[in-house]
Amino acid sequence: MNIGTPQSMNTILDASRYIEGLASDGFFGTCELIFERGRVVLVRTTHTLKPQELAGRENRGASNGNQPTR
Repeated sequence: MNIGTPQSMNTILDASRYIEGLASDGFFGTCELIFERGRVVLVRTTHTLKPQELAGRENRGASNGNQPTR
């Protein structure tokens, strides 16, 4: 992702840019921003994997071309 880091976020404008970056990168999940006195104090993102993405991740681990055992 080319969205910067949550540590560089302080203002609502920074938060808006961060969210725009998530959207342009095709982020799938949730993003929680907590503000205190107009400043971002907590950013929490949870990436959600779709079932077809999980299957792709499991197959990447098999070095001999066989499907992984379950």
